[in-house]
Amino acid sequence: MDMEYKTRETKRRKITELVMWPHDKPMWPHGNFKSENMVAAMRNLPDYMSMSSLNDHIDPNLMDLYPHDCLFKTAMLAKQCVDEDPILRPDMKQVVISLSQILLSSIEWEATLAGTAKSSVA
Repeated sequence: MDMEYKTRETKRRKITELVMWPHDKPMWPHGNFKSENMVAAMRNLPDYMSMSSLNDHIDPNLMDLYPHDCLFKTAMLAKQCVDEDPILRPDMKQVVISLSQILLSSIEWEATLAGTAKSSVA
């Protein structure tokens, strides 16, 4: 396997772990974390939240090595999914379409990175 593939798979695995973590645990506190607190936090995100303010909550170990627009779109989708009004929540078809578009954007971002790395070496 080439290094780019391994790196991409590692990133995807980490993202999957982050998303699945609250779902594979019982519904009781994990330190200062409860699944219902996460839902409340998402509901309280302002509609006008900027990407820069969202970046303040991202693990610094990621060192800015992720597509910011994809993060923002994913956060806004998550906010829609926990809307108090069920009518305003996207159905699963809409969620899958949105996540697929976000994934494609992420793949394009990675390809751009790979192209930048190759051109800087040449």
